[in-house]
Amino acid sequence: MRYADVKLLHRVTVAEDKLGNPVYEVMAERSPYVGMLSGRLSLPQDLDGRTVTENNPEIWTNVPPEKLQQAAGIQIENDRFEVKEIYEELRGGWSLAVLDRWRQ
Repeated sequence: MRYADVKLLHRVTVAEDKLGNPVYEVMAERSPYVGMLSGRLSLPQDLDGRTVTENNPEIWTNVPPEKLQQAAGIQIENDRFEVKEIYEELRGGWSLAVLDRWRQ
């Protein structure tokens, strides 16, 4: 595993459609933060009385939790992810975040 630059993604309103709905564009903000994708976290989920396992990637990062919450997502290398859950600073300013694939 190796560290890679982490870019914060933000949705910016660029226009409105004919019905007055906002049209968004995703902008990647350069940041001084790094992160490392680790294995996948298996979380049991209860769906209609059946237990299924959901596998999600995790990232160790030095992005402050407040910034992760404000961002629409993150980009590490060429992959984009939405942040599902953030475990507050665990050790020396590093946080663990559970991710989900970015869906446009």
